Formats: sequence, structure tokens, C-alpha cells
Amino acid sequence: ALIANVPIAVGGDDGGGNHVSMLRVPLDVNEHDPVALLRGIHATTAREKRAHHARGANPYRRLAELVLALTVPRLLASVVGFYARHRGGDLHPALWNVVISNVPGPREPRYCAGARLSCIHPFGPVQHGSGLNLTVMSTADRLGLGVLACRDRVEDPDTIARGFVEAVDVLHAAASRRDDHTPSTGTP
Repeated sequence: ALIANVPIAVGGDDGGGNHVSMLRVPLDVNEHDPVALLRGIHATTAREKRAHHARGANPYRRLAELVLALTVPRLLASVVGFYARHRGGDLHPALWNVVISNVPGPREPRYCAGARLSCIHPFGPVQHGSGLNLTVMSTADRLGLGVLACRDRVEDPDTIARGFVEAVDVLHAAASRRDDHTPSTGTP
């Protein structure tokens, strides 16, 4: 099974930074039709978001606050370092195996020294126990894809990146065909 860890915003910026939670979303990798796949992922994600919201406060944040309250930061850093050095993530099943993030960028074009920024290719972290991070970032009318993979877990991240781009092209074409055949109702 492919289980995504998806960062989601939980509230506004109160001057202390973004408030982000993590949402686990099982992905149906057996669906080969990109339109059906997108619809299925959308439905699953919406269901998981509702359940996440119903559970209340972020369980990851509560756990982090508890750990920080019970340990000295230096001790915590030592434990995390020990876990990483000794490949602790390989000793138990991963809670997820891919991180997927969508970062909205600026909606209007940006420039640097008169040159228009054409695309931003973001990179997010590969987390212990998982092996792949897919992050999409928009800028004006373009999407940039960042693919970062653990070489021990993902043989060919280029194939994943190409497949992602091909699926987006198929979705774009399907949306264009739908727009061509949808009667205008005069409402957005």
C-alpha cells in the first residue's frame, strides 16, 4: 500500500509561524486511469480531513509537546540522532511511505533583475521510514515538481517524476475535453 503523509494547514499564522498538521492518506495505486485516481484520492483526502478535524487537536503536535515537556532538548536531539544513525526507521513498519505536499506560491508573476521567474522546483524532506517526497509549488500559471528520494528505497525517482508529469498532462487534457463539452450556464 502507498500511504501518503500530507501536511495540512490548521489555522492561520498568529505571528508564531504556520500551524501545520500531518494527514495520513492511503492512496489507491491500483487505479490506472488518472482521472479516476484523482477522484478517488480527492474523496479519500476529504474523508480523512473531516476525520482529522473531528478528532480535534493535532495528535502529532500533542505528542511533540509531551516529548518536549518530558525531555531536555539536548537529550531529545541525542535520541533522534541515535535513531537515525542506527536506522531505527528500518526496524518497524513505516507509518507512511511518501510525503506529498502542495505549496501555493505567488499568483502573480515574479521577477529578479528584470527576468521573469518561470518556475519554482521545491524540495521537501525525506522522512525516517519513508523514501520519497513529492512537492508541487505553483507560481503564477505554472507548477513546479520537486522529487526527492532515498536511494536505498527508491531505485529510479526520474521514472516517478516523468509519470507524475505525464499524469498531469492526461488530467489537463481530460479537463480541456470536459470544458469543451460542458454547456455554459453563465455561472462560474
